[in-house]
Amino acid sequence: MRKIDRQPARLDALDLFRQLDIGGSSGSQLSDPARVEAHFAQVRGPLTQALSTGSTVHGWRTQALFSSLVVALDGCELMFTVDSGVSFLWMVKTSSPRLLACPTQRAQTTS
Repeated sequence: MRKIDRQPARLDALDLFRQLDIGGSSGSQLSDPARVEAHFAQVRGPLTQALSTGSTVHGWRTQALFSSLVVALDGCELMFTVDSGVSFLWMVKTSSPRLLACPTQRAQTTS
């Protein structure tokens, strides 16, 4: 398994801008400097707080180390992070919502 080359500084930043952008209703252009600066102002505080919280940074590092360990052990075919980005949940109409999980390994067949 190898890491897929991406452009996170470019594409993830653009996706975060889309998620947090509140300037769209004003009719201004996406590249409007005031709109971009408003985005940076929204991100600056939470980022500073996250980086100054030891448990958050430790958990973030642990998650990265665990991913590296799984890849090194050749224990999966595809891995992705679900702690960020947009998530959708299919809920079964019962008294308690359930998250359905798929098995992580192929079923063993016997002949």
